[in-house]
Amino acid sequence: MSRLFIALVLIALTLGVGCSYVLLKQKSSNRMSYLKVETNKSIYDIGEGVQINFTFVNDQGVEVSLPSLSYGVEISGPQGVVFIMTVHQTSQGPVRIEPFSQRLIGSYTWNQEDMNRNQVPRDTYTIRICLLDSTTCGTTTIKIR
Repeated sequence: MSRLFIALVLIALTLGVGCSYVLLKQKSSNRMSYLKVETNKSIYDIGEGVQINFTFVNDQGVEVSLPSLSYGVEISGPQGVVFIMTVHQTSQGPVRIEPFSQRLIGSYTWNQEDMNRNQVPRDTYTIRICLLDSTTCGTTTIKIR
């Protein structure tokens, strides 16, 4: 009986160590780089400027190199895409983002107008920013009342 008990304890310890290793591995592999898109508030009155800031976040233990800081802005609501803009920023070579750091990529104030310069209706809108020379994108949502 004591051999069975010892065998069960060894199995439990082996499984525990294995599970801990898997959890630690998953936690470290979830670290990544992303684009954080933020506004100065979540609800806006109609016609009020929407201040948008977007920051590249490097949560990795290695440096990230971006070909450029050029980006595209897309704002959409229930009626579809209402606003698109592209900003090309030139730089001398790649932009390096240090490990575990952040870098402000840009800021933009949207005047709540569509591409035809008409005020968009009251509703919920998704703001999507993508780096043009990367697959990195970020989104946030606002409400216009």
